[in-house]
Amino acid sequence: MCIHSYSHFADYPRQKILICGLPDDISPCLDYAMIAKPGVIDYSSLIIASTDIDELIVNYFGKTKIHLVNWDETDYEEMLIERVRPRSDNFTIPLVIEFQPTIRRMKRIRELLEKNGTLVIPSENPEWRIRYTNLMNSFTENNGTLIKLAENVFDAGFTRQIDHLLGRRHMHSRIYFGYEKPIESPQKFID
Repeated sequence: MCIHSYSHFADYPRQKILICGLPDDISPCLDYAMIAKPGVIDYSSLIIASTDIDELIVNYFGKTKIHLVNWDETDYEEMLIERVRPRSDNFTIPLVIEFQPTIRRMKRIRELLEKNGTLVIPSENPEWRIRYTNLMNSFTENNGTLIKLAENVFDAGFTRQIDHLLGRRHMHSRIYFGYEKPIESPQKFID
């Protein structure tokens, strides 16, 4: 019984993470992961897609087992998708991080990303929700997630400012969001 369940588990496809963008966007993420979390990340589960893979090859070839893909916009869509996920390889992509989103790239990502997967982009062009409603909605259907970093980073910064004004700070720290000391009374801003 136990052996059967293990063999059944082996039938599930492997999961990989697709990271798309320029080397200037991708390299800091990889460098941080290699320094801060050595041995934690399985680099063979990463697929790095960039229009300029030469720089990435120079920096990472031989150091990690990262799958590098030339993500050239001039190639046919089918070729690009086949480069990321060859038909002979059995894996799924539950997470995509796209640093340079365009509608063409978003369509390509939709073909690769699991239906309930997560897409992370820096921001969304407001026009996309109107002109490409079906495409944009497809990322959140079936329990999928679309994370726009610009909205989340703004929210985090705003929350810190509110906490500062209300006096909720770390008491052991002498620096309070650029100020040498806390404001005298948060109450005076509320009254």
